[in-house]
Amino acid sequence: MTRPRGLSTFSIAATYVGTVVGAGFATGQEVLQFFTHFGLNGVWGVIGATFLFAVLGGTIIHIGHRLQAQSHVAVVNAVVGPTLGRLMDGVITFFLFGSAAVMMAGSGAVFAESFGLNRFLGTLLMAVIAGGTVLMGLRGVVKSISAVAPILILMVVIISLGSLVSTGISPADLRWYRPAEASTAWWPVSLFLYVSYNLLLSIAVLGPLGKEAADGPTGFWGGVTGGMVLGLGALLINLALLGGLPDSARYEVPMIQLARRFPPLVSGIYSLILWAEVYTTAVSSLYGLAVRLTSPESPRYALVVGSATVGALVLSQVGFSQMVSFLFPVVGWLGLILVGGLILRLVLPERTRV
Repeated sequence: MTRPRGLSTFSIAATYVGTVVGAGFATGQEVLQFFTHFGLNGVWGVIGATFLFAVLGGTIIHIGHRLQAQSHVAVVNAVVGPTLGRLMDGVITFFLFGSAAVMMAGSGAVFAESFGLNRFLGTLLMAVIAGGTVLMGLRGVVKSISAVAPILILMVVIISLGSLVSTGISPADLRWYRPAEASTAWWPVSLFLYVSYNLLLSIAVLGPLGKEAADGPTGFWGGVTGGMVLGLGALLINLALLGGLPDSARYEVPMIQLARRFPPLVSGIYSLILWAEVYTTAVSSLYGLAVRLTSPESPRYALVVGSATVGALVLSQVGFSQMVSFLFPVVGWLGLILVGGLILRLVLPERTRV
């Protein structure tokens, strides 16, 4: 298989963004559960998450380039050591499968809440298209994600800023405090869990992506750029949801409810773009899972991709918001091992250098 070579900073940043901005992020459901319920403190939480996304994401890609990593395993072992690395490998592999299921459930939620269509039709269509893309290998994954990601972020910015202009944010919005409805009871913990599970999801793509970077600095700055863009998007979504309270907290896909304040054409376009965002993360999750289980050059690759896709489709029937509220925090706690290892690597580089 021909692999892409010498990827630019833009391509790396766009792939990073596309890996993360899936069903939870762009629907607003993740941001709502991890930040919005904390009011003003949630805003500080997003700012802290932006910094970690940028620095830690760039570090993962840089390590992947230095190791010429074929999958996330080499990167994880370099960060936390082989013993903990085996534990993290199991967590990441499990989460990639669960994340693919969440994306398919998110597709069903978009179909139901945006277009009034059958929910299962949305999950099935996502399974077929995402699985087909993954069969194309890393080249197909990078091309699909990097092409779609800039449009995705642009629409998030337009809807969020438009909502802020039309509704504004009152002091009462900033005092909104519903920790019992959040994923965790304390916003600093929520910050680290949010970064943790998103890095666990993205490392399966970012590690091998580093191998394809033109050089180490290109990979690092691509990660930093992607992390900053992700943080800006999350901040705008959070502010827009705050301005739309309490209605924005009542839906599985709160950003679609905000988009409905615009002319029907705009909200319709956002719904389509949102579905594309779900697609990019479904693709990255399935690809990361497949290459962990077998080589893309293996005759078993198609069988693994097909089996993983069908399994995720079955699991997706649990429901979107239910899976986000349970799966992401649990995996986030386990992922703190990786986040801690990355931070120690930055603070004590002489002891942790690859």
